[in-house]
Amino acid sequence: MTGHTRSAIYEAIARGDLHSFKSGKRRLILIEELQAWIRRLAKGNAR
Repeated sequence: MTGHTRSAIYEAIARGDLHSFKSGKRRLILIEELQAWIRRLAKGNAR
């Protein structure tokens, strides 16, 4: 969906830029959170 690598996603989570939660052993990201993160990236990189 984002075109970002798994490592980049985990780095964003570690920085607190992208919010996630654990369900059992899985790390999940709500679609709304992912969309908001993508919008913030787009605004920061807009020309």
